[in-house]
Amino acid sequence: MNFLTSIEPCQLKNMKYSIVGTGGFTKTLIEGLLALKITLPEVILSTSKGGVDDIYGITVIPLSEAEQRNLRSIVLGSDVHQVSLIKQVLNIANNVNNIIPIFYNIADFVVSRLANITSKVLLKNPRDKPYVVMITVSHSTCIDKWLNNFVEYLEKKGLDIVICHPLNQVKDSIFTEAEFVFTWTGITEIFSQIKEQLAKLSIKLTYAECGFFPQSQFFYFDKSGVNALSQLMNDSLAWVGEKELQSLDVYKKSVFGERERKNQGWIFVPLQIESDSNIQLFSNFTNGMQEYIDFICEQYPNQDIIFKAHPKDVYSTKYHCQFGRFSTEDTLDLIAGAKLVRGINSSVLFEAALFDKTVISDGHSLLNHECGNTDVVLAAMLARQFNVTDIVFSLDKLKKFSHFNSIYME
Repeated sequence: MNFLTSIEPCQLKNMKYSIVGTGGFTKTLIEGLLALKITLPEVILSTSKGGVDDIYGITVIPLSEAEQRNLRSIVLGSDVHQVSLIKQVLNIANNVNNIIPIFYNIADFVVSRLANITSKVLLKNPRDKPYVVMITVSHSTCIDKWLNNFVEYLEKKGLDIVICHPLNQVKDSIFTEAEFVFTWTGITEIFSQIKEQLAKLSIKLTYAECGFFPQSQFFYFDKSGVNALSQLMNDSLAWVGEKELQSLDVYKKSVFGERERKNQGWIFVPLQIESDSNIQLFSNFTNGMQEYIDFICEQYPNQDIIFKAHPKDVYSTKYHCQFGRFSTEDTLDLIAGAKLVRGINSSVLFEAALFDKTVISDGHSLLNHECGNTDVVLAAMLARQFNVTDIVFSLDKLKKFSHFNSIYME
């Protein structure tokens, strides 16, 4: 895998380059460049034949028809699909006089525009004071929405933050001299290269991810991974006691409020985004949500099934079902009235379990934990997470769920 050079949009001024990808990410990038009056790409390379001929007046050509000059400097028109796009470009470049493209990452600029937030400084180089390294594809969103207080907490402890993309070429010394290294999500293929580097250096990586109930309000750290790779999966959870279970009972009431647990006869099926790592890594339904919709209809013919698409699913208007219906009603209301909640590994399944509903998970999930006690699993999940509003972070919790250097955590 080639390395990516992370840049700011101003660095594209007077550069001759191409963008690969024709999706919403590319369109947002072009809009941003137009707004900043920055040099636009010579062409946009499409990974599929047909479709649009131009985007904002910039010619779109199939990647397979790219010439040498179109393959020298590539700006990626995606964040989630960067690995796939790099592989496709390299495959074409190898057939065009062995051109070695230079790949540029500008994902954070685009993600920031999509989320309507201010992009953070792309990369702070280590200074004389102690620092930590954060590895993430697009750092502004995860810091702004989840880790802002934690980053400020580290800075108050005298720690600087070095941020790098998982495909950046990073000197070993940057890692070995860091107090600790953590990553946001960190489990997809794009992180493989940098994780191999850390493993060779015997550096333990801490994972961070958005939490639950709701996701927007919590985040957690983990020594092993996120979701089904979490350290909780291999933990007996024997440490979960009366205190944790009491906290769970209190939390159940706070999430659902006065909603009544009625069985109105429907089967509620929350859908997910097909590119989600939970789908691609921890399920058998990797070909999209329509595949899963068809599967559910086969399981419950002629029954009242309510499907709800993920709010960010761009394909949601194309779905169809043989039985049941699609809904945009409040998720908690749909859970409250269901006789059964079934999904792959959506966080909605955990909410349904919180409401003591019968839940079936068709993916690899903490709900399938070998301890066999859903309340114990939920209590453990609650006990390890932090609120985005926290300004003090429990040392005991950080020791239990991270590899952070505790001398800075006191």
